[in-house]
Amino acid sequence: MRLGLVWLALVVLAVAAGGASGAGTPPIVFDRGNTNVNARIYAVSPAGGPARPLTSGRFDDSDPAWSPDHRRIAFVRAASAGGPADIWVMNADGTGVRRVTHTGDAYEPSWSPDGQRLVFRGPAHGGSGFDLFVIDANGRGVHRITHQPNDTILLSEPAWSPDGKRIAFRADEQLYGPNSGVDVINVDGKGLKRLALGGSYPAWSPAGRLIAFMRDIGSPPHDRLQLWVMNADGTKQRLLTRGPNDATPAFSPDTHRIAFDHDNAIATIGVDGSGLRVLTKKAPGPDGFATDVSW
Repeated sequence: MRLGLVWLALVVLAVAAGGASGAGTPPIVFDRGNTNVNARIYAVSPAGGPARPLTSGRFDDSDPAWSPDHRRIAFVRAASAGGPADIWVMNADGTGVRRVTHTGDAYEPSWSPDGQRLVFRGPAHGGSGFDLFVIDANGRGVHRITHQPNDTILLSEPAWSPDGKRIAFRADEQLYGPNSGVDVINVDGKGLKRLALGGSYPAWSPAGRLIAFMRDIGSPPHDRLQLWVMNADGTKQRLLTRGPNDATPAFSPDTHRIAFDHDNAIATIGVDGSGLRVLTKKAPGPDGFATDVSW
């Protein structure tokens, strides 16, 4: 407990200090594991160094998402990989874990900018598709904000805009269909708009002017996962990395850098595509992964 309190204090001091070099910014959180070991949530300094586990590995923990004040982390917990999963919240040091949803089918949480609500991906009504839901961070007041017409539409990877008005997300037809891409919708479920064909994992910049996303170029097994950046209205899309395995981007609090999964290691890069820094070793094992980055 004493070490946990020290870690929480360091996080709070880092957020208050500001800065871009690593010492003055909050840790980057991510999940890491492989098919034989439950995923755990880790934190690593933007300056690099050893990654510190925030969860024990007793459960399969994934999809970490910092709260706007960097005092809490929402995440997904299942008894084992592939099992029923729900949204949970913990303190920045891994203590104070509490359950938010009780559906057994809730994933990919993202915080509202006031820290009072979470948007997440859940099952579409009566079928196998995905819809987007909003719930109070205390576990009350859940409601659906999208209503898919059939089971072939999969909505996932929601990201709440910093102004609180919109949610960017990935829309798939039969998973990576020809019309899949990054869409945006108002929080009331209106105003649907396509931003990027073939995109996924949208991430807003802190001021809401930019969206980073992943784009899968080519066809397996020779496809390349690349990071792109665009204006919040979908214009001026530009390539940030060339892959072949770059995914799950997250902006730094000062917008200057983007953290991401770089071939199963955690890395950062300047928003202009310069200055790549690899922060962690690759996840161990041929099927190891390190992904679902939040900063």
